Amino acid sequence: MSSFVEILIATFILTLCILGILAVENDAIARSYDAYLNSVASLRLVNISERLRTGSAKNEYSNWDKENAYFLPNTHSTISGANYYTITLYWQPRNNKEQKLVSYATP
Repeated sequence: MSSFVEILIATFILTLCILGILAVENDAIARSYDAYLNSVASLRLVNISERLRTGSAKNEYSNWDKENAYFLPNTHSTISGANYYTITLYWQPRNNKEQKLVSYATP
């Protein structure tokens, strides 16, 4: 009977260890996804900066803003300026805290 109790305790401890490892893995995956979204946002800002240098600002921004919905979750953006553009891109990753990335571009 005592060996049965020992096996139950060992199984319980092993289960807790496995659950702890899974929690750490899940957190790592979530952080990796957030880092991926940050990289995508950076690339999207480089993309609009290049578009603004080569084309019509209003048309380029409108198209770019629509395209962002394919790349980032719950995204919206703002652009301001005449000689220098300030482009702000917002998105909402899995942690539900809105993220913001700002870029500056010259036409």
